[in-house]
Amino acid sequence: MPLLRPRTALQERATHLRRACDERFEREPGQCFGAIYVNLGLSGLLTLTAYLITTTLFSLTMTQQRSILIPVAVLGPCLCFRLAKGL
Repeated sequence: MPLLRPRTALQERATHLRRACDERFEREPGQCFGAIYVNLGLSGLLTLTAYLITTTLFSLTMTQQRSILIPVAVLGPCLCFRLAKGL
C-alpha cells in the first residue's frame, strides 16, 4: 500500500482486513456519472442554503453576499464529491 495514494483511488483487492477474501474491487458502470449528478445537486443545495441564510438572517450587501457565496459555490463540489461517490 503506497504511502501517498490519492484519496479517490480504489484499492485493487480486499487485503486491508485480517481475514480478507482477496476479492477484486471493480467500479460499477456509470458510477462516476451518477456521482457527478448527486454532487451537482448537493452543491446547488449548499449554495442555495448559504444564499437564503445570508439574505434572511444578515443584512449584507450584494458584494458581501458574493464574497461568501462564490467560495461556497467553488469549494462545495470539492467537499461533496467523496460523499456523492459513496451514495
